[in-house]
Amino acid sequence: RKESSAASDVYKRQVLQDASTNASVKGVVVTGTGRYYSAGVDLSAIIKPMQPTKLIKQIRDQNQRLFAMMIDFPKPIAAAVNGPAIGAAVTSTVLMDGCFASPAATFSLPFAKLGVPPEGCSSVTFAELMGEAAAKRILGEENWIPTAVEAAEAKLITEVVPGGVEDLLARTVAFVESKIAEGGGRRYDAKEAERLRPVNAVE
Repeated sequence: RKESSAASDVYKRQVLQDASTNASVKGVVVTGTGRYYSAGVDLSAIIKPMQPTKLIKQIRDQNQRLFAMMIDFPKPIAAAVNGPAIGAAVTSTVLMDGCFASPAATFSLPFAKLGVPPEGCSSVTFAELMGEAAAKRILGEENWIPTAVEAAEAKLITEVVPGGVEDLLARTVAFVESKIAEGGGRRYDAKEAERLRPVNAVE
């Protein structure tokens, strides 16, 4: 099990990359520290003075790499969402094997508000999980921000875990350990990963 604090996006990707190839790591739990699970991708780390076309390509490529890592991650991986989650922090959890949330968690996807397209295969996976109506509510102009309970009812997440952060982590770790004991299969197997890769590229 590997956990990381509020480090850079590059560092967090490296932690996941290392976990994917380290034979001693059998599964991963992703969580946050403090009040938030994650405020989304830190664009300030890459936005520098440059031509707009170059900047757009840089952001696009970074997003594609992040979600490709989730799609192709070879071991059980789950999210323990300890507080508000925004943007990529939400869409990436759907590409994991499970998402467990504190009652304090909320799930915000301001794509339509910002005038950007959905990401992380959410244009496909959200409707499959929640149905077209709920997917449109959270991805569209309504900018619905479900609570943990609402997200569980909509099937966006696996379960709400009452209690504190330790309870949340214990439940998520138990889930990942159960996946390992079952043989380590992923929510999206190789066939599903093949289907999702071009969706990720288009988004």
